[in-house]
Amino acid sequence: MKELCLTIIFGTLSAICSICKAQEVKIDFNLTYDKSKNEMTLTVSNMGDNDVFLINQDRGTSAGSHIFLYYKTFDGISASRTLPLMDYDSQNRRWIPLKELPAGQQFIQVYNLTQALAWNARKAQVFLAVAYRKDNRFESEHLHKEFVF
Repeated sequence: MKELCLTIIFGTLSAICSICKAQEVKIDFNLTYDKSKNEMTLTVSNMGDNDVFLINQDRGTSAGSHIFLYYKTFDGISASRTLPLMDYDSQNRRWIPLKELPAGQQFIQVYNLTQALAWNARKAQVFLAVAYRKDNRFESEHLHKEFVF
């Protein structure tokens, strides 16, 4: 009976310790707008202990990471559009489906809104899709923040 109680206690402690060691994703992100340059800068920081993957927007849909931008056109007309997290890789001539973000590192992306034919950004909603490994399988989280300029 004593051995059974000890087995249950050690089994419970072992389970608690393994739960405490589970990966926790700690992502912080910020979007700034420089009106004089008409550029937005997105900074994504991985403050966790493990590498994560930023999943880019799927071509043709809004699935994955993207920015929904509200702005004024050159004529002053209010408009909106979706920008992918990462641009097309012109060197390798391919779409970038995901980007690895190592623990403790930052991902910085600058968006030239003049090239996107957008002026006077008013507001932006950032949607981040993040994948990570947990218990030998991939998990994902979807994060969202709104920024007003």
